[in-house]
Amino acid sequence: KNTVTKIAGDRSGKVREVILQNQVKVPCQVIIGAIGVVPNLDWVKGTEIRSDRGILVDEGLKTSVPNVFAAGDCCQTRDFFGGALRVVPIWPSAVRQGKVAGFNMAGGEKEYEGPLVMNSVELCGIPTISVGLTDPPEGNGYETMESFQEKKGIYKKLVLRDDRIVGALFVGDISRAGVYTGLIKEAIKIDEMRDHLLKETFGLIHLPREYRKHHVTGEGIEV
Repeated sequence: KNTVTKIAGDRSGKVREVILQNQVKVPCQVIIGAIGVVPNLDWVKGTEIRSDRGILVDEGLKTSVPNVFAAGDCCQTRDFFGGALRVVPIWPSAVRQGKVAGFNMAGGEKEYEGPLVMNSVELCGIPTISVGLTDPPEGNGYETMESFQEKKGIYKKLVLRDDRIVGALFVGDISRAGVYTGLIKEAIKIDEMRDHLLKETFGLIHLPREYRKHHVTGEGIEV
């Protein structure tokens, strides 16, 4: 991994390049800084509720204190792929966590499947969406597929493992991001559609027939 150690500008004060820790210089025109979200845990300090970056919970969203649950932006749980313990402060995760925690508080026994990291933002008129593991560790069976259309300003990246998509990044063209997100969530095998994944024509027709049936309904529709 690398990081920025210096930002260099020209005489007018505009950014010209960044210098990385390994002394590599990267030309650029815009700098975007982001540090993520850190939950305010002052109110649980000194209590028996265990915390790290967020409040630590198990698969049922129970904290270390009996009959106390946590959900939403303060919650730190194992991610969708069963890996690191993460705080994922996004609305879809908070809604799902709230439903599971509420069900279990009422005496039920549901397990939370873990948050799927997602982000959608538009900067300088360029839409960007990322889902899942977009920067996986080296090795461990991960494979990366990329497509870059410089003239159109379109970049696409897919991260695969065990014949399934586990991460996706789209810049410039985000029109089918929902389709890829569904494939990630449902852990759909992509062997039959691999050659179409990064094509502009990729869509519903390339999905496995049994999977399509769950997403296309209506009188007279043949999938």
